[in-house]
Amino acid sequence: MWRLLTNRRVLMGTALVVMLLAIALWPQAVAVDVGAHKGAYTYWMRRAVGASGKVYAFEPQPSLSAGLRALDSGMAQAAEKLGAEFRQGEVVDFSTRGDAITGVRLASGTLLQADAVVLASGPWIGTLSARLGCPIGCRPVFSEC
Repeated sequence: MWRLLTNRRVLMGTALVVMLLAIALWPQAVAVDVGAHKGAYTYWMRRAVGASGKVYAFEPQPSLSAGLRALDSGMAQAAEKLGAEFRQGEVVDFSTRGDAITGVRLASGTLLQADAVVLASGPWIGTLSARLGCPIGCRPVFSEC
């Protein structure tokens, strides 16, 4: 959403997210990046959880997922060197306990338990957040599809 306004706001938004990741994650945590795109947040998540933590990154768009697999992205390369695990798959649901998200369920049926789940799915966040009962009014535009 900020991308539509100015590049300056994109940088401010990215810096804010990185700061929030540093606050929300801790060493040894298990985290899931839903909508990994090029791996930028995955890198910072991996830095936050440290060597004994774990980060799973999912990108449902086949073209972006292929790029992550080939490690075309510098951030993805750096995140993988730190131990991040990039997987192809679609997150279709969440496991919760009270008001906390405790994991993600993949279309394959696999359930990944996590201490933290980051919804970095861009314009598709509306669909995912609705599954949690708190829809965020956002939808993709033609250039993002």
